[in-house]
Amino acid sequence: MKLGIMQPYFFPYLGYFQNIAATDVYVICDHVAYAKQGWVDRNQIAANTKKESVYFRPQVEKPVKSGFLIEEVMISSDDFWRRKLLKSLWHTYNKASYVDEIYPFLERLINYKPKTLSAFNFYAIQSICQLLRIETRLLFNAPELKQVEEELPEIVERYQAHDPFVDRRQVRVIEFCKRKQADHFINTIAGAHLYTKETFNRYGLELSFVKSKTITYTQFPNRDFVPHLSIIDVLMHAGVEKTKQLVTEYLLI
Repeated sequence: MKLGIMQPYFFPYLGYFQNIAATDVYVICDHVAYAKQGWVDRNQIAANTKKESVYFRPQVEKPVKSGFLIEEVMISSDDFWRRKLLKSLWHTYNKASYVDEIYPFLERLINYKPKTLSAFNFYAIQSICQLLRIETRLLFNAPELKQVEEELPEIVERYQAHDPFVDRRQVRVIEFCKRKQADHFINTIAGAHLYTKETFNRYGLELSFVKSKTITYTQFPNRDFVPHLSIIDVLMHAGVEKTKQLVTEYLLI
């Protein structure tokens, strides 16, 4: 079984969905540390100014303590930020080729009102996967992963008794793969500096990274193409059918 793990990003970029499509089971987990300047509460869309792109964000409520988990971040139930975000998306993309197809879909996603940010993000990711006919089984957290996290100090000690150079990050994933009976872990190319094939191979696991091919689609006329924007940009300009094709444009390395 091919397995992937990732945090619940906010309307992530195309490569996130390529990673999902490359796996059999994909676990989106939120019982990990929240990171400032990460992608769980922001992303980028094209700018209709001289800037190439701008950030867009949900309104969230974070714990007052200095360190906390993603699962502790709440999303505001207030309608104001939702109306503001939708207005911004309309202002940016009202002339995009597929705005009539995609904007109503985004309205439904953005008006969803769970308590936590991660639940909001998971709903959006799951809905986009359904729209794109990605058949991977999506899991919102997994009991095995939480167990690994709770037992991690003892697990790391056990691994390092026989393999002194294996680090905590790799132990976490290797042990989770074993407990999910996965034999192949797949991550985005951004994780290539975190995990090594040699280490995974020692534990009977295959390790691969998703590397996007050169992705282009028609954005705004007379402007340079801006890569790695939110999936919203891809859907607005390329539409569902073209985006389905772009999801398959990757290599496993």
